[in-house]
Amino acid sequence: MVIHPLTQKIIDNVFIGKAPDYKECIHLLDLNPISFEASLIRATADWLTRKRFDNQAILLGQIGIESGPCPGDCQFCHYGVTHYPEEHKKMPMDEIVTHAVSFTSTGD
Repeated sequence: MVIHPLTQKIIDNVFIGKAPDYKECIHLLDLNPISFEASLIRATADWLTRKRFDNQAILLGQIGIESGPCPGDCQFCHYGVTHYPEEHKKMPMDEIVTHAVSFTSTGD
């Protein structure tokens, strides 16, 4: 399988601690999300994350306070303006507080 030279450069650079620059990020965002190269990028990110955190789990939570179609229209993202299924919406403050308390109440 042939890997685009810029994709290979990005992967090589992350192994020496160099983050992608603007042009490289644009290249990554343009990858077809179901392509071999996108899978290779995800596998590299998985390996680096496991190495950095000693293969320990990371628990993350997100509260969707405000959402709507995004003009960036990245094909991998649910919020792209050409394929976002909902109108703009904003969560009321009491719901935000309820969700925040729920996320943090277990001590994890």
